[in-house]
Amino acid sequence: MMNESNIGGLQLELLCFIADKYEPDVSALQDEYEGWHDTDIAYQSVYQALERLDDLDFVEKKPIDGRSNCYMLTTKGAELLDTHRELVLDHTQQVEEALN
Repeated sequence: MMNESNIGGLQLELLCFIADKYEPDVSALQDEYEGWHDTDIAYQSVYQALERLDDLDFVEKKPIDGRSNCYMLTTKGAELLDTHRELVLDHTQQVEEALN
């Protein structure tokens, strides 16, 4: 499923942040990323990642005012996160079993 979209780690993280917030804008997502990673990220990098997610129909972009947009998870985006969660849980479980 993720093969069709070929999205990267930043985009997956942004999907998680969007799922956890109510209609965040680029600045809120930038702040969330920087807080999580304790590092700076360029506004333009976040914006470009969001544009790609919008193009792939994983998020819906909604204008807030004449200059800003907020982002909402689409059904397709929620399904992608669910698939990714299953992948992580499955592989995490395999690692735990190998360690025991």
